[in-house]
Amino acid sequence: MVAIQRFRLVSILLLFPSMALPVYLNGPRYLYLYITQWSIELATIALVVGYLHEKYPQLNLGKVASATLGAAICLAMATMVAFWIAFARVYFPLIGVYWIIALTWSHIVPQALLLINLRYSEVEIKLWHGFLGAFIATIYLFIDWYRVVVEGSPTTYEFLFWEGRDSIVKSSFFVLGSIFLYLLVMRINSRFPVR
Repeated sequence: MVAIQRFRLVSILLLFPSMALPVYLNGPRYLYLYITQWSIELATIALVVGYLHEKYPQLNLGKVASATLGAAICLAMATMVAFWIAFARVYFPLIGVYWIIALTWSHIVPQALLLINLRYSEVEIKLWHGFLGAFIATIYLFIDWYRVVVEGSPTTYEFLFWEGRDSIVKSSFFVLGSIFLYLLVMRINSRFPVR
């Protein structure tokens, strides 16, 4: 247990700057503007709750630790796969090395930390945790729709312009894909238990 607690602390120390630096550089709106930011925030919360659960068992945070970890895995895996399929090949030739490093970091490191935490902790993820993650993704998409359509703000992602069925289809695919990826992680984790 000591090793996983140390790992969680190191993970939090790695994730917190990834979460806070974009907000510091770009202002508070960055807290909600990008789905990757949401996934990093949720990953940080999950690791903090997991740490507190083991450090202070009297708080009875076991269910919360499991739910936040499962939801974070669902959202983080979906953003990682979506990024590497849809964005990296388009944006990497157009941006500088600093941004390539930052985007690579934010679409690999949080996911790896969450999966390692899942693998070596006693937290037990369940199916409904994945649906919680998909629900959080749906809330993000609703907020993005509201921001663009109702408030008239610029689109966050060029493929989510919200003026037709295309954005709804892509959003639905993202949410359903997040559940599929979560089920895959659950299956792999249960088939190969840690000895």
